[in-house]
Amino acid sequence: MPLIIDCKGYTYYDGKLIPNKPSRYTAEEKLFILDNHPFFTGICPQCGHKFEQDNLPVHFDCPNPECGWIDDSV
Repeated sequence: MPLIIDCKGYTYYDGKLIPNKPSRYTAEEKLFILDNHPFFTGICPQCGHKFEQDNLPVHFDCPNPECGWIDDSV
């Protein structure tokens, strides 16, 4: 298993120094996504529909016809 070490904008990965790419999201936006996106929660953030854990979709558009939440992350 390769050794990964983070070092001020760069990461050592398997003995090679690799620059970290800037994220298009702020730290707050990343936390919001982790806390709310159905990929991580299994639940529609708008209506609370629970996605089947055994058959997860590629796009997490809510199947509830009364909701209409669309996954714009991809």
